[in-house]
Amino acid sequence: FYNTEDTYDGGVLEISINGGGFTDIITAGGVFVSGGYTDVLDSGSTLAGRNAWSGNSGGYIDTIITLPVAALNQNVRFRWRFS
Repeated sequence: FYNTEDTYDGGVLEISINGGGFTDIITAGGVFVSGGYTDVLDSGSTLAGRNAWSGNSGGYIDTIITLPVAALNQNVRFRWRFS
């Protein structure tokens, strides 16, 4: 569930594979099966220009993602960033 100022506030999911730097889950090769990003954040956001969950989800949602191939048999860490 999220309720933010549409296209200004939002959240993203990032992944670190095998101790590497964090990158957006989609940039890393992940694919949302359901409940994916909804907007691109405006230039006033600290996450400007990025796809993100933004606006109002209208209730709780399930998000399902297929992890990147590079994550297979690797240690992974996730972080959610919100701006």
